[in-house]
Order: sequence, then structure tokens, then C-alpha cells
Amino acid sequence: YNLGEDILYSGTVGAAMEDVKLEETLEVEEVKEEAKAKIKVNTKFDYRTMKYLNLYILKYKRKTFLLYGILVGLSLGAGIYLTITSEGKDLLWPIIFGLVIIYTIFQALNIEKNLDKHLTNFFNNRPVVSQLIEIDSEKITIAVSTKPEEKVDYDWAYVNEICELPQYYYLFIANGGGAPVILDKRDEAIEEGSLEELKALIEEKIELKPYKKLDQDIVKRPITFVHPEIIVSNEEEQKEAVEAEVVEEEQKEEE
Repeated sequence: YNLGEDILYSGTVGAAMEDVKLEETLEVEEVKEEAKAKIKVNTKFDYRTMKYLNLYILKYKRKTFLLYGILVGLSLGAGIYLTITSEGKDLLWPIIFGLVIIYTIFQALNIEKNLDKHLTNFFNNRPVVSQLIEIDSEKITIAVSTKPEEKVDYDWAYVNEICELPQYYYLFIANGGGAPVILDKRDEAIEEGSLEELKALIEEKIELKPYKKLDQDIVKRPITFVHPEIIVSNEEEQKEAVEAEVVEEEQKEEE
């Protein structure tokens, strides 16, 4: 029995185990750093983005078609009731309710067409603004292209709903005025990171958040609008354009 060799062997094994622990620690730290790595998405609020957003809000948040259906049902019921009670002698109100039904159905079938008209008029004389969104596992940071130095941070705790379309992610913020944070999935919109990393982060968060996914394309009419080149001469004019955009969008949503 050689005590020296035994001590040397023990020391070698101990050093090897320490190396393994160190490697494991480094791997864990690398995983943590990857989880904290920021993904940067530059979302342009152009015709395409605004069309998808407004259609989603009209169809799935405000449930416009359901409201139209209720209005048609009430008008139909009232028309039939008045026809029966008047024994067919007073047809004025039934005719009025019939016209209401026709108009409501027409509006319901032309939601997207009317939205196209609004957006075309809106973007004919306004520049396209964008948001640079930095997102990681802890928070979401937003900077508007007109004021890149003024950033707004949102903790994930304030995200109360996540919606996924084939083209975008919508992160609805509590007390955010109804407008979501929009993450464009296009490759050219992702400035840092990748779509796969963004998907992995979202999948991690939907385990704790209400989540809705739409696999079908909600846009039926092709998007052919081409943005005109608009030169904003100074920062103040650009600021006014953005403020006008926000106001008009709010008015349009109220309609």
C-alpha cells in the first residue's frame, strides 16, 4: 500500500470532480444568460399592421359580427310582431325594420372593405412610424421611432393576454388603453435574435397567461396599398403626425 499514490489519486479525482461541477455551473449560467438575452423586433405601423390589428379587434375583441347578429334578430322579431299585431294593416314599421336588417347585413359583409377605405385615406398623407421592441423573460421595452430616447418598460406581470396570428403576436397590456404590443413575425422585422427564440419565449409565457391562437388568415381582401413617400421636415411635424394618427385610430375604433 502506497500512501503517497493514494493521496495523489484522491487529489486528481477531486480536481476532476471540481472541473465537472465548474463546467455544469458554467452551462447553467449560459442557459440563464440565453433566457435573459434580448430579442429586438422593429414593428412598422404600416397599412398591413394596422389592417390586421383592426380586423382582429373588430372580429374577436369587440365581437362586431355578434352585435350585428343581435341587431338583425331584434329587428326581425320587432317587424314580425308589429305585422301580426296590426293584422297586416300597418306595414310602415315592418318595412323600416326590414331596411334596418338589409343595412346591417350589408355593413357586416363589408367590414373589411370599409376598413380598407379608412386605412387608404389615413395613410395617403401620413408617414409610417415604428416601434423598436426589446423583449426578454423579465420585461418588454418599447421605443417609438419619433422619440427613440424615451423608452417605456412593461413587466410581464402587466401582460394579461397573448394572442397569436400567423403574422403577429399581440401582447395586451393591463391599463394599456386596449392597444396591444405588436410583435411582427417577419424575418426583416427581427433585428436581434430569431423567430425561433421569440416563439420559445412566448411559449414559456403562455403557460401563465390567457392565450388565443388563430391559424387562419383573418384578412380576405389582398393588401395592395403602396405607401407614398412622405418627407417630414422636422421633429415637431412628425410628432403632430403621430398624435393625429393615434387620435384618428381611436375615433375609427369607436365607430
